[in-house]
Amino acid sequence: MVKVDEHTADEWDGGVRAGSSIGAFGPVERRLIDVLSDVVERLTATRSGGFDAAVCDVLASVARAVDADRAFLFRFDHEHERFDATHEWTRDGVEGYVIRTRGIRFEDRPWWVVPLLEGRHHVFERERDLPDERARGVWRDHALRTILAVPTRAGGTVIGSLGIHHQRAAADWAPSLISLVQVIADVIGGARDRDDLAQRSLAESRWRKGLTDMVAWGLEQRLEHTLYPGLLERVVDLAPEADAGSILLRGPDGRFRFVATHRYEFEPLKQVVFDVDELAHPHDMRTTTQLLHPFGRNERLGVERRDALNAHGGGDRITATLVLPLLTGDLPLGFLYLDRLERDRPFSRDTVAMAEVAATQASLVIQRLTLEAAVRMRKDELERIASVDALTGLPNRAAFFDALRTTLGRAARHETAVALLYLDLDGFKDVNDSLGHDVGDQVLRELAGRLRGAVRSSDAVARLGGDEFTVIIGDLDDASEAGHVAAKLLGAVDEPFMVGPAVVRLTSSIGIALYPSDADGADDLLRHADAAMYRAKVGGRDGYRFFTAEIDVAARDRLQLTTDLHSALEGGALDVVFQPRVALASGSWVGVEALARWRHPERGAIRSDVFVPLAEETGLIDALGRFVAREACGAFASWSGHRVLGAARLSLNVSMRELLYGDLAGRIEGLMATHGLRPDQLEIEVTEAAMVRDIDANLGRLDAVHALGVSIALDGFGTASSSLGRWKRVPLDVVKLDRSVVAGVDGHGDADAAADVAIVRAIVAIGAKAGFTVVAEGIERASQADVLRDLGCTEGQGYVFARPMPAEALRTAADAVPRSPAVRHPDPDADRSA
Repeated sequence: MVKVDEHTADEWDGGVRAGSSIGAFGPVERRLIDVLSDVVERLTATRSGGFDAAVCDVLASVARAVDADRAFLFRFDHEHERFDATHEWTRDGVEGYVIRTRGIRFEDRPWWVVPLLEGRHHVFERERDLPDERARGVWRDHALRTILAVPTRAGGTVIGSLGIHHQRAAADWAPSLISLVQVIADVIGGARDRDDLAQRSLAESRWRKGLTDMVAWGLEQRLEHTLYPGLLERVVDLAPEADAGSILLRGPDGRFRFVATHRYEFEPLKQVVFDVDELAHPHDMRTTTQLLHPFGRNERLGVERRDALNAHGGGDRITATLVLPLLTGDLPLGFLYLDRLERDRPFSRDTVAMAEVAATQASLVIQRLTLEAAVRMRKDELERIASVDALTGLPNRAAFFDALRTTLGRAARHETAVALLYLDLDGFKDVNDSLGHDVGDQVLRELAGRLRGAVRSSDAVARLGGDEFTVIIGDLDDASEAGHVAAKLLGAVDEPFMVGPAVVRLTSSIGIALYPSDADGADDLLRHADAAMYRAKVGGRDGYRFFTAEIDVAARDRLQLTTDLHSALEGGALDVVFQPRVALASGSWVGVEALARWRHPERGAIRSDVFVPLAEETGLIDALGRFVAREACGAFASWSGHRVLGAARLSLNVSMRELLYGDLAGRIEGLMATHGLRPDQLEIEVTEAAMVRDIDANLGRLDAVHALGVSIALDGFGTASSSLGRWKRVPLDVVKLDRSVVAGVDGHGDADAAADVAIVRAIVAIGAKAGFTVVAEGIERASQADVLRDLGCTEGQGYVFARPMPAEALRTAADAVPRSPAVRHPDPDADRSA
């Protein structure tokens, strides 16, 4: 039964007191909620190497919030089924003893470990609640009054526990309080998992560097007695859990002798000789063997040699030994022994794997005199391995810094500029959390290839770790080049990733720093690029930022143009013009396409192929599309009684962003309601590039528009990447032929008329069967119109008929054209399987 204490919040002065209880929504909960907020912020912001300090602060905050005397963390080693204390906080004057807990086997504390592994917590309120005398002794020795322990988890796996002790007064742990502590424990678990990943990545990079250093050192030595101690020392350093070691080589007589020892007396051991069958491991001498207490259990050795090994070779202290063959091809030339001393725990799988690689390289070094060329080739390969990220095949962090320093040195000598781009994926953690790390790894591997494909062969792409990548651009002519590359990289990330049945969509944020204007050293340049990347994230993600405003005229001009476009949209400085679409047989108008035009007050007319892509990149395209649609629909509604325009159809272009991220059907429906337009008066045009970005989702969006009765047109068909096959399910009413196909149908200039005619004829035939109208864009000559009409193309658009014009000019021009025929509605039951 949880009781509500009668003390006020001001009287608590800290935490849980004797005779008090912790009720729901009480002051302790509120303090823990405040702590939880701080914990999330602190541990989320913690960078690699800062976890320990952050966790100590967290333990202190949690303990103080509940007026506890001790808080501590255990880490579970699932491979060896043991646990260790890693962190402990105690109140002033309270002894810290938990931190001394090391190597406790799960089987020795099942009452403690099993419930935690099952995701349950412990609350002990009396000494007799504890199941064994050792634990009860600890309770008495430290005057414990209450113990709480909850599991710490990461990715659904219990990786340890968070414990809280009360000594001065007992605590009544209400479920609400335990739940809050559990949330904090899981935040700690997630942070520990991230820190472990970062530390493993750093350790792996250092290990690979150490491996390369070992081989490089060995290849500089001569094959003499000084080689082996140096090799052995380096191999022991490369195996994290090894304390000592030795090397035995086969002599001319086929027997094995010590040639090096580490942390043992070598001179007495030089006289100890082994036959093959006396070695304490199986006769398959080509594989790694792990032995526990090897010398004490090797009854095949004589007393003299066993005494020598115990006295001088640590035989009485060795608890585990790795026996690694040193091979020449398939033949063992010797064995490398790595030993654990006085630690009752086997070598981990990771250490075994590292040691096997290290032993292999030691074998190669020993062969250097007879296999000089092969060893040098292997060295090159090792250097490559040491500099390559194992997951993506890109240069790793160490190789990146080498390349950056080399590039900066060359730039300093030749007085050229360098750009460093720092790319970080937006929300990549969600991919790992929702789809699993295997899917995340496949995404990173594919992304690495995309990034390489988006830059020049002379530019260097690297993976720093996690979801962070860098690109080094040397010989930079001006800063705008870096912006162009960043835009290409953003596009490479934007394309969906197909991983089995999963479709993964990501964006990225990129920071750009320039040498020498932003920094003259590798570390500062990376730091500045990182800072710029952070500003890109804060600014909305899916974009890039320069670290400095000191960029060339082109980049400043682009920035100014973006600002001017924003102002033009806000100030109504853009115009909407209309280009008629005609029936090729009669010349009558069947529709008009609404287009945006921008006449800059200082620069004059800005081409649409300049400002429309700019609007796409900067996120202004949505506002631009809304402006054009609003103005065009308003003008079109005013022509409802006109004999030509009243019977025509208004065509509106829809951008990729509008299609992907907006409620397109809702917007169209709103336009019709606002301006009193019928569905058969409207048509939307989408490009193939916009559709394929997310074709399954876009199909649903277009179906919703088509259900309103509004026509769907595929714009710009006929490019190299076009394929009608992918449009079988799309509710198309119109296919607009790209001007690149239309241009050569009349054989004008050097055009391949036969090929273009064949393309048009095929598309017209498919349109007749599938029930969509084929419209030719970009018709500039009457001869083109004649050929297209003869091929069965019914409608066309281009300068030969009319240029885009303002609304008033369009109405005047429409007065002079024949009356439009009734708008054709495609048969909804037509066969779309073609």
